[in-house]
Amino acid sequence: MSGAKKVFEFGPDVNGYSPVVFQWSSDSNYVAVATENRLLYLLDRRGKKIHEALLPNKGKVLMLDWDR
Repeated sequence: MSGAKKVFEFGPDVNGYSPVVFQWSSDSNYVAVATENRLLYLLDRRGKKIHEALLPNKGKVLMLDWDR
């Protein structure tokens, strides 16, 4: 993607070593991020954490999607 710039990143200290699972909101103002450590983060477009939650599932998160 030409012209793209990195705004923020999640390193292994936050995510672990698996690929990050994420999904942008339909208006592109928020991104939901699920980590290997069973944490779900809601971030604004600049990377500021809005919310954090421990996921109740024991398995790996494969995909995220937004509800209206």
